[in-house]
Amino acid sequence: MFSKLWFALILLSVTSEAADKLTPQVVASRLLQGSRQVQIIDQESKLNELSLRQALGVLDLNIELNGNYQITQAENSRGLANEQDTTKVYSIDVTKTFRSGTESTLGFERTNLRSILSSFFQSSSVPDDQTIDIFTFELEQPLWNNSFGASDRAAIRAGKYEYQKGKIEKLEGLETLVMDGLEKFWTAYVAQQTLKESIEARERYRRLERTVRQKSQRGVTTPGELERVQAELETQEQNVKLRSATFLDELDILYQMFQLPVPEEVVFAVDELLPALPPRPEIDPSSLRTVKVTELEKNQMQEQYTKAQSDSLAEVNLVASAVSTGLEEEASAAFSEMTSFTRPTYYVGLRVSVALDSDLAEGTVANAGYQRKLAELRNLENVDQVRNSLRSLEREVRARYFVAESAIKRVQLRERALRRIDEAYRQGRFDISEVTDAYNNLFESQTDRLRAIGNYHIARNRLAALRDELIKEN
Repeated sequence: MFSKLWFALILLSVTSEAADKLTPQVVASRLLQGSRQVQIIDQESKLNELSLRQALGVLDLNIELNGNYQITQAENSRGLANEQDTTKVYSIDVTKTFRSGTESTLGFERTNLRSILSSFFQSSSVPDDQTIDIFTFELEQPLWNNSFGASDRAAIRAGKYEYQKGKIEKLEGLETLVMDGLEKFWTAYVAQQTLKESIEARERYRRLERTVRQKSQRGVTTPGELERVQAELETQEQNVKLRSATFLDELDILYQMFQLPVPEEVVFAVDELLPALPPRPEIDPSSLRTVKVTELEKNQMQEQYTKAQSDSLAEVNLVASAVSTGLEEEASAAFSEMTSFTRPTYYVGLRVSVALDSDLAEGTVANAGYQRKLAELRNLENVDQVRNSLRSLEREVRARYFVAESAIKRVQLRERALRRIDEAYRQGRFDISEVTDAYNNLFESQTDRLRAIGNYHIARNRLAALRDELIKEN
């Protein structure tokens, strides 16, 4: 694999059809489509749905069904018990709580009683088969604790803020993933180009070694001149080995993010090695997603504080109900009597429950207040940090651009200097130490140039990520 890779690196103008062509756009696309990290981010975002679902669960429509069958031959102290009572009971209750906090219940119960009458009742007119139908409509309205649903609505709003925060954090997670992937792309690209430069440096030293060897054979070199060049050549051999390993390591890291095996040949396609500084219009930090997250958290804590305050109050509930019954031998007759409301029962009252000097209630409210204040401070701090980060990254991008420009110019100057020194050495006007110094200075400046270009692109991507430009909201 090493020989194939080096062969591909040397033949820069030849691109195999089987080579994997990587661009920043391809890297972003692969990460968003095939990375396991995307699945992790997606699953983590769904955890934020629980608070909203729990809060909305208060408004669920609940249905309760019951049925039982009982046979009893029990006696009582008065001796009036029947020989046997067979009872069948069926009931259904439908409960619904509204956003006003009003809890309503509709209930229907049918009891069928079949008896083997005792001797006391056998001569009476008491029927041995009866059906009792009961219809119940009940309302309960909180007046103080959770007054008219204030606590429930606050919990729902807090859940919505949590849900919105999760959606934004998902976008932020994807953007961080893309930014990391692009950073790995440029790191691998720099490692590849550094390896190419090392191979070229090794070839230059090989040519220089042949030149010095020829001069040595003619006896026109100074003592140790050949050995010095050979030692430098060995250094370049080491550099090639180490940098090839570094490049392969970077490829492993990059393709691990793709969840793909590393291909035999990789081509990094870069449209513009040093793109111009992008225009950066002023941007309001509060409009950025990273600030919106803390803003939503602040709103969420405010709603939880409102809920805690409401929940700490005494329970004072207005309760009202209407009940209609029907009692007949025939089930249909009992049902008709019930629905006609000929024998209604009406009820209205107050239900009061007070916890006196509750440390739990006071502590819950106090803790919610601390959380609210902490969220407010974090949001303010985050705005300032993001504003400073924007300024700092903008300055860094400009500085990285000028450093990269300077590094490119320095390579050009080192190239010219090397050509002149090499020509002067061949004419016998320069010592070999000056030649090797010129070679090493050129190779060092080439490495610095590649790093500077990579750092410029990485800084651009970090700034774009902070400005929400890598991943856009739908």
